[in-house]
Amino acid sequence: MPGPTAPRAKRALRVLAAIQVFLLLASLFAPIPIAAADPSPDPSAPATSAEASPSATPESTLDPSPVPTPDSSPTPAPEATSAPTTAPTVAPAAAPTISSDKADYAPGELVTLAGSNWYAGETVHIYVNDSVGSTWSRNVDVVADAGGGIADQFSLPNWFVATYSVVATGSVSGSAVATFTDAIATSLYLIDSVSPSVVGQSVTFTATVTYAQSGAGHTSGDPVTEGTVVFGEDGNANCGGGGFILHQSAQTPNASGQVTFTTSSLTAGSHFIRACYNGTGGSTGTSNSNSALTLVVNACSAPSITIQPTGQSITYGADATFTVAASGSPAPSVLWQVDSGSGFTSTGVTTATLTLIKPAVSLSGNSYRAVFTNSCGSATSSAATLTVTPKTVTITPDSGQSKVYGAADPTLTFTHSALGGSDTDSVFTGALSRAIGENVGAYAIDLGTLSAGGNYTLVLAATPVTFAITPKTVTIKANDQTKTLGNTFTFSGTEFTVSVGTLVGTDAISSVTLTSLGAAAGAAVGSYPIVPSAAVFGSGLASNYAITYANGNLQVVYSTAACLGSAGHTILQPINEDGSSVFRQGSTVPAKFRVCDALGNSIGTAGLVVSFRLVQVTNGTITFVDEAVDSTTPDSAFRWSSSDQQWIFNISTKSLSKNKTYYYQITLNDGTTIDFHFGLK
Repeated sequence: MPGPTAPRAKRALRVLAAIQVFLLLASLFAPIPIAAADPSPDPSAPATSAEASPSATPESTLDPSPVPTPDSSPTPAPEATSAPTTAPTVAPAAAPTISSDKADYAPGELVTLAGSNWYAGETVHIYVNDSVGSTWSRNVDVVADAGGGIADQFSLPNWFVATYSVVATGSVSGSAVATFTDAIATSLYLIDSVSPSVVGQSVTFTATVTYAQSGAGHTSGDPVTEGTVVFGEDGNANCGGGGFILHQSAQTPNASGQVTFTTSSLTAGSHFIRACYNGTGGSTGTSNSNSALTLVVNACSAPSITIQPTGQSITYGADATFTVAASGSPAPSVLWQVDSGSGFTSTGVTTATLTLIKPAVSLSGNSYRAVFTNSCGSATSSAATLTVTPKTVTITPDSGQSKVYGAADPTLTFTHSALGGSDTDSVFTGALSRAIGENVGAYAIDLGTLSAGGNYTLVLAATPVTFAITPKTVTIKANDQTKTLGNTFTFSGTEFTVSVGTLVGTDAISSVTLTSLGAAAGAAVGSYPIVPSAAVFGSGLASNYAITYANGNLQVVYSTAACLGSAGHTILQPINEDGSSVFRQGSTVPAKFRVCDALGNSIGTAGLVVSFRLVQVTNGTITFVDEAVDSTTPDSAFRWSSSDQQWIFNISTKSLSKNKTYYYQITLNDGTTIDFHFGLK
């Protein structure tokens, strides 16, 4: 049977249970104490490990289903699942507590719970649940240590939830509650503008805050533009604790998620610079993040020239390069200067090497130096001189250049050796020239006024090239001449013309040798060539011309003067010379004529008459004909009458018509003609 103390123990347990229920209900409506975050949590703790008392029996459940809409009301804790084997004997001095090391966590982050004022050795049941319908929960029993403290560690699920409630229920002490959130995780990236730096050098630190995961309308990697960032030195990861030096107070990130801090007041030595982002927390806010770097600040030293520039001598078309170097901390900047004769001025070049691209000869004699500068001072190099000599270019006149005597000189052409750099033929001015002279011959070509400017020296090719003046072509033609049979024709030498081409300037031909077989007195009638040759120049040189000769014609003809007392070389009676004769149709009309030589001798040489033709008939309208003439004698041509020393032809008019006029032509062997006409009635 149970002893008398058994009923009392049962009543005590019922009273204790009632007290626990009361405390639980009171905690649900009372402010929830949340312990301050541990200023220096161990970041190396694994995210999936949990630390509790050796007797803890954790139970965590995860629902992989989609996260439901958050429910702000906490889930009541279940009753304790175990009781201590031995009743606690030390009463706590105050009400029990439970709290988290941080008020806000990132999804998947390690949570550390801690409590105090519990009965030593008491079993405490810890129940953690979210506010969205138990998508994730945790049940675990822990045993209070000798000081009444309890502890538990676990990792949150790796997705965004919202608010978590914690209920700790002891078998003797009652209950305590707490809450925390899992805000969106952030990442902070810290860089400096220069490392290492030197004393007095400006350094800019840039902190960039981004979302480390997606949630609440944000995508991982997006810039964070809420919360604040502080910059400092030393201290703990939260930019606090002993030894922390605040360099810049809290600033809100810009649209790029960045906050900058610029300083030039860091002392020589090593500086551990921190940037801490303080998130907005809460169920839809951002979590804290931080980063740090070490910047070494070296002591300052003025520039000192270590390599002096040296003078440069080049030929135009090449580049000139000056090199200089200097030491100093911070690394000094450099600026090249040039003195063109009026003192040193800036070139604008800020590199240790100054390269002049194909400097002109006009820059020869310029001096160049470099000035190095840093925050500790400056140093100037020695000056180096540039020497640029003109580039020699060989001019080779084109061969075969010439002109015809008397023509204007053409522009002389040439080729040349390579120019400097990217120069083109546009650098050439002036022109080549030649030796003086206008007569036919060869003339040396020289540089004349040709120039390529001050950057070049022009020289002629070693092999001379000449310019040729060639003879001008002209044709001298003997003038045609006529002489009377029996005369001698004497040439004066001027019976010519320049039929092709012209003589140049004041050049003149005074005479030409002219010969002809027809010039002699005994030459028979006919045509004889006049042959010109050996032109003699009164002014100018015959060698300036390529002369060709063209023959003329000497015609030997019968005299047109009186012949044996009658008119010569015309129709004789009975036919009137003026054409007024009219004869009866059917009658015979004798046609007579004489031709004499220069001495008046009537010529009756056979073959004198070449032809006799009726050439025209008129009767109001002229009719041109070419018909043989009818004769009343057996002779069909003119016959020579030695007794009358004349030529005669008896024209028969029987076949002709009356009341018409008939025109006749006698052609002689000297090429002349005798024309006459008469009428018939």
